[in-house]
Amino acid sequence: MSLSEPLSILENPDVSIALGKLIVALSLTTSETEIYATVASYLPELLPAVRTSIALLTDRGKNLEIFALNGTEGVIPLGKKVPCQGTGFGLAVRTRQPQFHLANPKSPLLDIAQLSQKGIASFSCVPLIVHDQAIGTIGAAFSDPKVTSDQILDLFTQISSLISTHLERQILLKQTQVAMEGYRSQAEQLQVLNEIARKLSAAISDEEVFDAIAKAIKQIIPVDRVSYAVPAPELKGFQIFRFTGDAYLPTDMVLPKEKSGLGFIYDLGQPHFFAELSESDFIEHAMLMKAGLRCGWSVPVNVVGEITGILNAASSKRIKDGNQLLSILTTLAELMGSTFERIRLQDQAATALRDSEEQVRIFIDGSPLLLLALDSKGMIHHVSHFGASQLGYSVNHLIGSRFSNLHPDDQAGEIQTYLQTLSNLDIGEIHSREAQMLQADGTLIWARQNAHRVHDHRGIPQLLLACEDISKVRSLTDQLHFMAHHDALTGLPNHALFRHTLEALIAKMADQPTPFAMLFIDLDGFKKVNDSLSHAIGNELLCQVAQRLQTVVTSADTVARLGGDEFVVLLPQATSPDAAATTAQAILKQLRTSFQVQNHDIFIGGSIGISLYPAQGKTSSELMKQADLAMYRAKAQGRNNYQFYSAQLSATLQRKLAIENALRTAIENDELHLVFQPQVGPAGQILGLEALVRWHHPTLGIVPPSTFIPIAEESHLIAALTDWVLKHSLATLVPLRSAYPHLYVAVNISAQEFLAPCTLVNRVRRALAAHKLPGSALELEITESVFLHPGEGPSQLLTALKNEGVRIAIDDFGTGFSSLAYLLNLPFDTLKIDRTFVNDIDMDPTKEGIMKGILTIANSLGVTCVAEGIESLSQLKCLQKLGCSHYQGYYFQAATAIDQLLPLMDKKFRV
Repeated sequence: MSLSEPLSILENPDVSIALGKLIVALSLTTSETEIYATVASYLPELLPAVRTSIALLTDRGKNLEIFALNGTEGVIPLGKKVPCQGTGFGLAVRTRQPQFHLANPKSPLLDIAQLSQKGIASFSCVPLIVHDQAIGTIGAAFSDPKVTSDQILDLFTQISSLISTHLERQILLKQTQVAMEGYRSQAEQLQVLNEIARKLSAAISDEEVFDAIAKAIKQIIPVDRVSYAVPAPELKGFQIFRFTGDAYLPTDMVLPKEKSGLGFIYDLGQPHFFAELSESDFIEHAMLMKAGLRCGWSVPVNVVGEITGILNAASSKRIKDGNQLLSILTTLAELMGSTFERIRLQDQAATALRDSEEQVRIFIDGSPLLLLALDSKGMIHHVSHFGASQLGYSVNHLIGSRFSNLHPDDQAGEIQTYLQTLSNLDIGEIHSREAQMLQADGTLIWARQNAHRVHDHRGIPQLLLACEDISKVRSLTDQLHFMAHHDALTGLPNHALFRHTLEALIAKMADQPTPFAMLFIDLDGFKKVNDSLSHAIGNELLCQVAQRLQTVVTSADTVARLGGDEFVVLLPQATSPDAAATTAQAILKQLRTSFQVQNHDIFIGGSIGISLYPAQGKTSSELMKQADLAMYRAKAQGRNNYQFYSAQLSATLQRKLAIENALRTAIENDELHLVFQPQVGPAGQILGLEALVRWHHPTLGIVPPSTFIPIAEESHLIAALTDWVLKHSLATLVPLRSAYPHLYVAVNISAQEFLAPCTLVNRVRRALAAHKLPGSALELEITESVFLHPGEGPSQLLTALKNEGVRIAIDDFGTGFSSLAYLLNLPFDTLKIDRTFVNDIDMDPTKEGIMKGILTIANSLGVTCVAEGIESLSQLKCLQKLGCSHYQGYYFQAATAIDQLLPLMDKKFRV
């Protein structure tokens, strides 16, 4: 590029420094708003723009609102909404491609036309993509007519990627926070339910019952008002019995049955959640909505099978999980009804006691509670009739039997201890506990047993027990406990429960450490399933993986899901590395077998890291960290395998990080160098040069490409490395083309470049233009693995490159995907046959036959075949006999510096 030509913004040192500052500043942000504000404050340092803005989608994707703005407001000020249709902003969102527009007051794009009238020379915007969804754009307007798309689009795209990356990080942090808040909320709900059960057991009036229930509801659900309405048949409506919150509906007001939500619930006989009161026609809902309430719940309360009232709750907030919360309100309404029933029975008992002992006996026999009288030996000598029938027993069956018979056999010792405790109670002292009791059919219920010690009329001590069925409360409690400690998708233990289990096992081993193992599993290829098929299919796949993992382990082991596609397995009985390895092999075998998900055959794998207690860690954090490191080692070893943790892993990762940092510096400071290997034609002439990057670091020494290229791909440096090779290889070619106009240079392209096809095409186009070379001067070598990318991306990219005149070669053919389908459908010029098939071809008839087949395919497709790795005249003659006419390998020339190749350019090799 001459001095008179404009520099790319990325080549400006001030811009590079500002970009570095922006990256640091973004890493310190803690919210989406802060991310946008940070970007807006740095944009003037990065772009020669008179106006920069960030616009976010709103109104269900119909409009874009200017969320952040720097520079002149003009006709599109902060807060203004711009339609997605017919605007440059909207075009970037809809196409998900960077946009650059020159000023045109008559532009059909509304925002471009408006900005053009205010002296803007050009306008550019790029989409903001978060989790593969376009959420808005970042835009800039320029007054300098010399600004071009080539100068600013790369930087603009980088800024957009930075915003997207940090937004995704904030979303993950929010999801984690929500999950932790959910965990705390469920734990608090457990405490509230236990407290409400205790209060209801002591309540002696309907008002006390409602107050306790209302308090519990407000602690569990974000409501502003709780009320209890009772039917008023003589008034043909309902009245508010009691409420908490403001008096939107006074207690003396009668709500007619026919026009009220209360009447609707009464007739329906079922609980209901009203998500939007504004969409309801019921009169009380209109009154509540005017008071600022948005949604509500109504649940019928039953006493002895009859609806005696409606329990209601209302909130000013929009509640997303209202139907889930309805189950909690339903349980509380059931508790309310059963407590009302107990109070009514107690009231009847008070009346009966005033009448006669016979009345008392009738009351006791009719109690829904199981009332028992025991002697000092635990024998039952009196029981309530109705309470006994509720458990399926007859009175005669229970009288004279042992109290322990009402409990499971394995509780015999516990019951004996319980009775001893009761016998030591002071007279009048009450003892309460929760225990499982047997029904007549052998099933178990949870019961609260309230016991106290009294003297009968003869002065003999006896025990009186009231047993209340609390199975529904326990069921809800168990459900909340399960939700707090298990993964919602797979039902496996979650991170919290797994860590608790691991720490409990470590504590158990504290005195006499016994070896055990834990496995850290990361699925291979799961992201492709999510991206190419759908998240729904990905979720179902995770459930099937969870099921298969459970089939491999024993009942003593624990399988948990940490999140995403990460699972862990705790093996308490794996006392040796061999035992852990055996389980790991079984898991890999299960994961290699195809999964059937919604008519799709899905193949994945797994990378497993193994850590051993106590040799590789004595705390849960150490064991999980070491297993995680070992898992990354398994991925580095080609995936679909397992690795044990070793101290060398930490050193390996440190070296990998050192290489990554040094490589970044080497690319920026031109510390790499190129070597070239000639590609030879039928007459022995050099047709092209394959550019191969090499690196000799002053402290790391010679770092082979097989080491630093995978690190470049993992650390997102591969695009910068590709640009470096393109720039220097084309610069090398420029002086040679004057003497050898047919000569081209071949550059290898990573499969990762196909993830951003538009960017690659623009970069290749700019590199050729910078060196004033036609597309035919460049050949891009790609491997077959790129055709595993879903959709039409590879085909569209190659077509775009071919339209630029660039030559396309498929490298290492025969070692990768190798499907004839892509050969038929993709535009390419050359098949480069991998050295695997060339080695020993002169002595191996099988390889000779494979080579013949490949050459036949190439001839049918009309493309050139280049045989790689030729090392001897004998191999060359064999290839010529089969019809191969283009060659590359040590036989002709090893890869070397360009100055050593120059004397060979006019030479014709012996062929």
